[in-house]
Amino acid sequence: MSKLIEKRASLVAEMRNLLDGSEGLSADDQTKLAQIEASFEATDKAIRADEKLAKIETGLQSIIEESYVPSIEKENNVDSYGDAFYAYARQGLSALTGDRLAALQVGTDSEGGFIVPESFETKLVTLLQSANPFRGLANVIKTASDRNIPVESSVGTFAYVAEEAAYGNSDTAFARVILGSHKSGGIVKVSEELLQDSFFNLETYLANVAGRRFATLEEASFCNGTGSAQPQGIYNPTYSNNVTGAVSAAAAVTGDDLINTFHSLDRAYRTNATWIMGDDMVKLVRKLVDSNGQYIWQPGLVAGAPDTVLGRPVIVSSAVTTAAPTVKSIVFGDLGYYTIADRAGISAQKLVELYAANGQVGYKFTARNDAKVVLADAFTSFTHGAAS
Repeated sequence: MSKLIEKRASLVAEMRNLLDGSEGLSADDQTKLAQIEASFEATDKAIRADEKLAKIETGLQSIIEESYVPSIEKENNVDSYGDAFYAYARQGLSALTGDRLAALQVGTDSEGGFIVPESFETKLVTLLQSANPFRGLANVIKTASDRNIPVESSVGTFAYVAEEAAYGNSDTAFARVILGSHKSGGIVKVSEELLQDSFFNLETYLANVAGRRFATLEEASFCNGTGSAQPQGIYNPTYSNNVTGAVSAAAAVTGDDLINTFHSLDRAYRTNATWIMGDDMVKLVRKLVDSNGQYIWQPGLVAGAPDTVLGRPVIVSSAVTTAAPTVKSIVFGDLGYYTIADRAGISAQKLVELYAANGQVGYKFTARNDAKVVLADAFTSFTHGAAS
């Protein structure tokens, strides 16, 4: 990673030397600049991929360090809900007798499955936070039912008042944003041979696979979700302060477009705002320079530090729509006003017969959550102009 960062910094210096060397670039200089830019893009892409992988590996490592290798003695210990659940996961309903059955009854859900133990859910959430960039910045809450959030729809004002004059009556009006529950999930299959191996860490494997799949689904919905039978994505609302680019033959963006987008957001929300865009847009933004020849996009100079545009960090998501004329390609705003409501309890159900012919056992995972932009004023966006 450090060598890649050093290489990126060196390429930036080379581009700066070329641009500062003379008032105009020769044909050879232009060719060399294009080669350096291509190398820079490839190096930067490798750095971002490495950083994303490192975050996932960190989450996995914490799981591995905290988990245990199941043994017969451990599975025969019935002193906790977790022990009963893992006995069920490995041995099925036949393992649920006596104390085990009593322990697991408290976690039965409405669909015939069982709520996963807290330790398992903690590991799964750790993976979600590592692989999904939105969870680390959004407002994440846990709830047992629909959550009704009051939001200012119009803000009252104060004014100077003459001596003995009446005070104005300008009240704040409130609207309500309701965060409900949308069901998501899927099936993870495990071979019977692995289940019979006492050294196979079933807990870690299921948390790893289910966590990655939930993270991929969530990132897509938190970007583009419609709000109908799924969370509302950050790209879904039509923001009143949206900036539209100029008419162009292809998707394009200028430095002025970014500056206009930046300042279309109220100063109160710019302080904690984040740029959200996809790789197509990143390729365009990275090539922009200001009037002094400085690149608007500034890469993070140390591992883990975010890249920035106009001083604010950037989230690059593969779920963002491809850049094209009339398409919204950038959202800029304070993700603290994007709320994710997780219903307490992820459930799992063992499916023994469904995949028996293939020598496999299925585990059906179900989660419920919702997410919405609770204050549209905290966000703005950039939309490409129409095609010429």
